[in-house]
Amino acid sequence: MKGRLRVATVGASVIALSLATALGAGTTATATSNHHHHHHGHGFGSDTPSVVVSGLDNPRQLAVGPRGSLYVAQAGSGGTTCTGSGEDEQCMGNTAAISKVRHPWSNNAKLRTVIGGLPSSAGPDGSFAIGANGVGVSRSGKVYGVVSGAPDVGTPSGDVVNTLFKVRHGQAKVILDLAAFENDHDPDGQGPDSDAYSVLVQRHRILVADAAANDVLSIDKWGHVKVFHVFPNITTGDCAGRENDAGTTGCDFVPTALAAGPWGTVFVTGLASEAEGEGRVVQLDRWGHVVNEWSGFTTPVGIAVSGKAFYVSELLVNFDPTDPNLDPSTVGQVTKVSWHKRTSRVVPFPAGLAIIGHQLYVSAFSIAPGSGAFGNPAWGGQIWRLNL
Repeated sequence: MKGRLRVATVGASVIALSLATALGAGTTATATSNHHHHHHGHGFGSDTPSVVVSGLDNPRQLAVGPRGSLYVAQAGSGGTTCTGSGEDEQCMGNTAAISKVRHPWSNNAKLRTVIGGLPSSAGPDGSFAIGANGVGVSRSGKVYGVVSGAPDVGTPSGDVVNTLFKVRHGQAKVILDLAAFENDHDPDGQGPDSDAYSVLVQRHRILVADAAANDVLSIDKWGHVKVFHVFPNITTGDCAGRENDAGTTGCDFVPTALAAGPWGTVFVTGLASEAEGEGRVVQLDRWGHVVNEWSGFTTPVGIAVSGKAFYVSELLVNFDPTDPNLDPSTVGQVTKVSWHKRTSRVVPFPAGLAIIGHQLYVSAFSIAPGSGAFGNPAWGGQIWRLNL
């Protein structure tokens, strides 16, 4: 199996189970000790974060729309049709959605559904869902999305799984079947596997990161598809010598998030198959060639760019399933990279990032349903607002 984004697939139930086990009953520790939390200084924006909206179901990627609106892909909370047992139990339904947040900078942000009824699969408690991962918005306000998961989830919109679709009148209109493209072309040569995860809408094209295919595809307004970039395996650190598909070694890159940078460049995060410290941020030029690369991240799944700085969500930093005092609210961080300096601040299970004005928006508790996780109803999916 290629490097799917395990934290958003069935394998995530193992993480959920180990977290729940580590927590035991009602653990309320407020700190963890670990060696790879790379704080340099006191972190950026020492302000207290504002919760823009809460009660979201597994909020993933964010996108900025016209007039400062914010869009969020919610992977949903699964459903009532369950298969498997124990830690492998997955429950399916049509609870995933793409939503719009109006006035996210204010104290009375309003949330409304742009499209609902999308397929979702999750643990019985609705955590670690697979569903709508990515959303992108054009300058004129057209909304695009991607959904990952098994195509046979048995929901009215099951045919949108692993496709790029456009939202029209609350319905999904498929533009590209990503799984079919991967089946036909397999650009990384490691066998077909598709897990659509992120969308970036640009003026003349749409870019889609396929986490399992290890590539970014470019789709023009006529629906023509080109491979924008294929990422080679990562072969350093914990990834060195790992057996992989098709006789290769190393970790799959697993592209997770896309952001527009200066001069037409595109920033891409790579999960590195969750290997500690091997996550990457790669800057590509407008033609898909590598301009720059940064390493040393752990499970990066979100990115936003502002001037000469960029911000990265690291989903599972500080996650130690063997720690009996593990506090889930301390798992995860957002790291600011500016020149050669990195500063981080704790954001629990962060995912999508977006910048509006001088504020950074982040999906927090991105692996949780709106009703909460790990026995705490306050730990449901949220969007936080931080000062840059």
